[in-house]
Amino acid sequence: MTWVRPAAGRITSPYGPRKLAGSVSNHHDGLDLGSKRGPVHAARDGVVRSIWQTSKGAWVLDIRHPDEGGRQVRTRYIHMYRDEIAVAVGKRVTAGQQVGRSGASGTSAAHLHFEVLVDGRPVDPAPFLAARGVYLDGAPVADSRPSPAPIPTTPTGVLPVPITEDDDMFSDTDRKLLEQVRAGVDHLKARGYAYKLDGGRAFFAGVGTSARIWLDGAAHAAMGSPRVIPLPPDDPFWARTVIYTPGELYRRQGDRTGACYVLASGGIRHVSAAEYAAMGRPGLVDLPGTHPLWARPVVGG
Repeated sequence: MTWVRPAAGRITSPYGPRKLAGSVSNHHDGLDLGSKRGPVHAARDGVVRSIWQTSKGAWVLDIRHPDEGGRQVRTRYIHMYRDEIAVAVGKRVTAGQQVGRSGASGTSAAHLHFEVLVDGRPVDPAPFLAARGVYLDGAPVADSRPSPAPIPTTPTGVLPVPITEDDDMFSDTDRKLLEQVRAGVDHLKARGYAYKLDGGRAFFAGVGTSARIWLDGAAHAAMGSPRVIPLPPDDPFWARTVIYTPGELYRRQGDRTGACYVLASGGIRHVSAAEYAAMGRPGLVDLPGTHPLWARPVVGG
């Protein structure tokens, strides 16, 4: 299997935890190559899965490659300009084929943000490619190349960089869940009010007597800003099953670990960074240490 370097330039920002302003931490799901306005190449043979724009304006090219060891492998190329992406969704590409040029969409300086995803989860591209003979920072001799390394996991308590995917990225399962969300919106229209955690920001609608659905900001605004009823953390409403992505997670103000929690039946549950990404990276709300939410027991994993 042939893998190639996706762009020229040195690594200017590696994969992994990084500090932002103040004490805020997040997780860089890929690495940046300082390729300026140079060409971008497909790192491996594959098929263009999608081309979409994030909420911050960055264009993303997503390519699906042949499975390796029964595991799905994809790469993403981010920050190119839309009119310079030279391939189309559904088209086959070959390793080394130019698919565009590095750009600055959604960012201030031109570079390539490059990601590798295995079974849908981001891994560090540098060791992944090094194990396949491609060295992004230097080129050791062939007989010293490392054997394929275990796929790393995102450190617990470190939050991934938000990337919002367009509708064409939703799976069939997600589409069914979206239909349930629309049912929740219809419920909100009929009842004229929604619920939120006292001190929180996300809105929910009840579905039947045992479930609740998160209503995003657009859905809430479309309802003409209906009455919102704040409920305390111990209200039975929060024990209902969530049948869609939680609208928000909660962090304790002053907690430098960045650990976040979701309301759960009987208490609160810690959410790992990997699970946070799988949830669709919902909003985060910092609550003071005196908030009654923190009196609830931590349950689950």
